Order: sequence, then C-alpha cells, then structure tokens
Amino acid sequence: MALDLRAAHAQRRTASGKITREIEAWLSREAYASRPRTRIAVVHEAGPLPRTEWVLTVDAIDGVDAYWAGLPTWTVSLGLLHRGEPWSAAVIAPALGDLYVASSGTLRWQGTTVEPTDQPASPFVLGTGLEKRSILRLGRRKEAEAPLSYHVCLVARGAAEGAVLGRINIREAAALHCLLAPVDGELVSLRTGKRLELDSLRAGRASRDPILAAAAGRADALLARLKK
Repeated sequence: MALDLRAAHAQRRTASGKITREIEAWLSREAYASRPRTRIAVVHEAGPLPRTEWVLTVDAIDGVDAYWAGLPTWTVSLGLLHRGEPWSAAVIAPALGDLYVASSGTLRWQGTTVEPTDQPASPFVLGTGLEKRSILRLGRRKEAEAPLSYHVCLVARGAAEGAVLGRINIREAAALHCLLAPVDGELVSLRTGKRLELDSLRAGRASRDPILAAAAGRADALLARLKK
C-alpha cells in the first residue's frame, strides 16, 4: 500500500510538472507577443527577479493539492511588475469560471468593480486548518500547496476577513499585493503585525515570517484572535 501511494504521488508530480510547463510556455508566448521585452519569472523558481523593465510572474497551478483533489479553488495567477514595482495582476480559477483583474488601482471580479468598504468583511479566516499553536510556527518554505491567490481574492472581494498564507516570496507577493491594494487590504507579518515590505523580498528570499492577508482595517483584530 505504501509503495502504491508513493508511486501515485510520483505520477502526480510528473503530471503536474508537465501541465505547469505547458501553461508557462503558452503564457510566455503570449507575453512576448504583447511585450517582446517582458521576462517571465515562474513562482516555483528561486532567486531574485530578472533585472528588466517588465517582469511577468507566473504561478501556473496555484494550489496543486486542490487541483489533484478535484477541488475547484486552484488558479492560474499572474503578476506584472514594472521596474520592480507591482503593476497589475490577473487570477483565474478555471474550474469556477472566476476571473479577478487588478489594474490601475481598480479590482474587478467577473468584470465588475470591487469597491473598498468600511463594512466588516465576512468573518472567515482562510488557511487556518492548522492548530493555533502551529500557525505562529510556520517556518518551512512550503507548508502546503494551498491556493494562495484564490484565498487572497476572497479576502479582496469581502468573502473572507483574512487568510493565513505562510511565508511568501516576491514572485507570489507581486500579484497578491495588486489584488489587495485597490480595496485597502494588506499583507502583514503574522508575528509582528507590521506591513510586509516588498523591498525585503527582492533578493529572492521568502519572507522571514508567515504572512496574513487582511481585509481593510482588520489586521489588528485578526492577529489578536489568532494569537489567543
């Protein structure tokens, strides 16, 4: 049985890698056709971003575990940076037909503008399947293959109050920042509550602390609840 499970896992990894490469290749061709000088930076690679005017970060299957479990929350996530600064983002959940586009200070969900609001978001915190003690001890780079971008999309549109993301790198943070900024959401350290500074990620390392994506004005209250 153990051998069968390991074999199945290996087959899934191989298949995931093939699908990921196909999506990345297609996106690379499209990006080059649109902006020939755009460089592609895929999320699963390490190191700093390419030093060029335009960089497109690509997460071809954000949420591998969800993909293989047949859950519809996996996404294709894109973040565009201009001279190292987050410029725009697009996230699509193909199984749900959900599309989020953040550009020019506006977030659109299914083509409709998502407006910033002072009303409390839906009181759900995503990504907290771990016991509370372990949430604050997330130390490894990849704790789980959760669909980070879809969780942040739900926070941005008000369907969730926050999402615990674990440690993230600049390739992931670029798109997430773009999704939250138009609705005054934020990425903060789960330990200190300080806003994540993207400059601290530019060398290519993951964030020092696990990160919380919080709806507008909800970070302090969420941190207080999570730390109880």
